[in-house]
Amino acid sequence: MASYTQLVDAHANARDRLDAQAVKAVRTALLGFDGWYSDAKVRDMAAQLVKQIEATQRQTANLTNAYLQRVAQAVIGKATGAVPIVSVADLREGTDHVSVYERLGATYRYAASTGASPSEALATTLARGAAMGQMDNLLALRGQTRQFMRSSGRITGYRRIVRPELSRSGSCGLCAVASDQVYHTDDLMPIHEHCKCDVLPIAGGKDPGRQLNEDEFKALYGAAGSTDGRDLKKVSVVVHQHGELGPVLRLAGQNFRGPTEVAAA
Repeated sequence: MASYTQLVDAHANARDRLDAQAVKAVRTALLGFDGWYSDAKVRDMAAQLVKQIEATQRQTANLTNAYLQRVAQAVIGKATGAVPIVSVADLREGTDHVSVYERLGATYRYAASTGASPSEALATTLARGAAMGQMDNLLALRGQTRQFMRSSGRITGYRRIVRPELSRSGSCGLCAVASDQVYHTDDLMPIHEHCKCDVLPIAGGKDPGRQLNEDEFKALYGAAGSTDGRDLKKVSVVVHQHGELGPVLRLAGQNFRGPTEVAAA
């Protein structure tokens, strides 16, 4: 059987392809769209885009389920039972996906109101749409992870697997701190935008993710004698209950809207 590292790497590569698929769906929907000042046209555009995003989310959930079956078998020593695929429409804490992607209309109009040219406003909107599509894939991964973990009786917990070489702008400094955390099978793993972390289950005293994380940081920072790995661990990180995304990692001092504020908005 493939090693844990090989399985994690294969899953990461497949996730990247699905993220690219979500970004392509956003670009296809927005490039050439000229109804930014019509609420009805924006809603129609968002509804069509959501069909593509949710299809990609379902692929992400199925991919994650297959990955977890393989790594769980390696940890437990036997195949796990069938696990249902999570309902992707329910992953934003009850917020309807169409209303989420309708916000792209407000993004475009606001950018234009500040003096941005049409091409600049579109670029801003494309960037936000791409981030939203990638976040929705991440929510599908996280949701399916919890679905799997709590459906497999012999798994006692799980750990995030840091992927700092895949992150943008050093964002895995957040995850370096959280890599010591063991999550209960019913927990939703805290995430952040552009998070590249994966997961590995824990069972019967076997915790392969702990060693994998140590090896990851040792390879990246230890070989050159750098202290960057230790510096990452000094990042002050808290878990915040975001009103739409659920538990997220953030730097201490950052603020997000909670469930009440999101509902009011």
